[in-house]
Amino acid sequence: MNVEQILIHGKLDRHVPVDLSVEYHRRAIEQGDKVRLVVLPEVEHFMIIDPSSSAWKAVTDSLETSKRSSR
Repeated sequence: MNVEQILIHGKLDRHVPVDLSVEYHRRAIEQGDKVRLVVLPEVEHFMIIDPSSSAWKAVTDSLETSKRSSR
């Protein structure tokens, strides 16, 4: 896949285990994909999409970093 990907996953996610993103990241890298994994400690499933959560800044920072590096 020739699309830059950012995987953002909360370490405390009980709905979707972080190991799924870790494994996807590993396989994507092996395939030569441009993918970055951000694992947020102390973050559960819904905090990643909640703008009022403490995790939101890390999510937006990850996207901004990606945006700057792709220019």
